[in-house]
Amino acid sequence: MAIAMLILNGTSKIFTVLFSCYYLFFCPVLSAKPLNLNDLWYEIHAKGKKTGYLNLRVTSDTESSPVTRSFEISSYLEVRYLVFFKFTFDSEEKVVIDPVKGLMEYSRVLVVNGKNKVLTTGKLEGDEFTFELTTDEINRKKSYNREEYDYCSLDNPYNLLEKQEEKFKILDLERHEITEVSYTWVRNQNTVIDGDTICCKVIEFKSDIKRGQRWITPDRYGIVIFEEGKLESGHYSLRLSTREKAIQF
Repeated sequence: MAIAMLILNGTSKIFTVLFSCYYLFFCPVLSAKPLNLNDLWYEIHAKGKKTGYLNLRVTSDTESSPVTRSFEISSYLEVRYLVFFKFTFDSEEKVVIDPVKGLMEYSRVLVVNGKNKVLTTGKLEGDEFTFELTTDEINRKKSYNREEYDYCSLDNPYNLLEKQEEKFKILDLERHEITEVSYTWVRNQNTVIDGDTICCKVIEFKSDIKRGQRWITPDRYGIVIFEEGKLESGHYSLRLSTREKAIQF
């Protein structure tokens, strides 16, 4: 189980699937079918094998001012240990982000092997964002002042990248901690997704716990991550796909 959780920790960090609102770096060419950001599917691979999928849905509350956005993330991971053991991880997350105040609400239900449930909730009240973690045996709270961090891990500041490298304090929603992350523009590169050629900016991100690259481009809803991969060893990758391909093992 410890090995399975280690693999999960290394893989689940790729659930940072997009965001920041509004445009950055405009690509000179964009040849692709329009995206429906209300329903995006991703395949997850680890060490060359498919290990799961992720579904992202984005909705906007147009009655609020400014307009808030909700991100619903459903994911499934299947980790095999030796020959006889298999661990499954079903996760349902919801994140509400205000364009001015940032992260407002967070909830996650993680079910391991169909029975062991971990519930995490979080809410911004005043200047404090408080996480509450609940299992059958644990109930723990942890709070951070809003001034301690710049963004949360689903509100990445790609639209603010003006220099070769920018550093920000990021509130990690899975680890419930603040970490410093540097973002560096690497190059412009075309990538092919389901037969369509997409002009992307390749951005390198690096912290004490994770390092990799993301292939991103803006569309009218915000910033989309088409692909993500870990540098050097290539232990994992995440890639935009169709629902049929994503859920097929």
